[in-house]
Amino acid sequence: MAKVSFLPTFFNLNSPLLIGMPVLFNPLLVIPLVITPIVACLVAWLFFSLHLMPAAVYPVPLTTPGFLKGFLATGGNWVALLVGILNLGIATGIYLPFVRLNDKYNLTSKVGD
Repeated sequence: MAKVSFLPTFFNLNSPLLIGMPVLFNPLLVIPLVITPIVACLVAWLFFSLHLMPAAVYPVPLTTPGFLKGFLATGGNWVALLVGILNLGIATGIYLPFVRLNDKYNLTSKVGD
């Protein structure tokens, strides 16, 4: 499922991944689904409040890849691009233990069947 939904998810069309995985119906994966946006907003707020990054002033299409949205919305500010890449790394770090735990749970439940 991850291979099939990579390209749509890269362009912020994540419905195939959320439903096909299923992330939405898995209580273990709902935890990072809720926590990750909060942490990403706090990181962006920190850079914004320290005046290291300007506010977003330009509209950006919905299907723009996530890490490029801040860069384009701020008029090409490189710090915004780095914050987007940092948030992607943080999100990966938040999701990774939950996905590994979910894989381990699915593997043990298939062995039990």
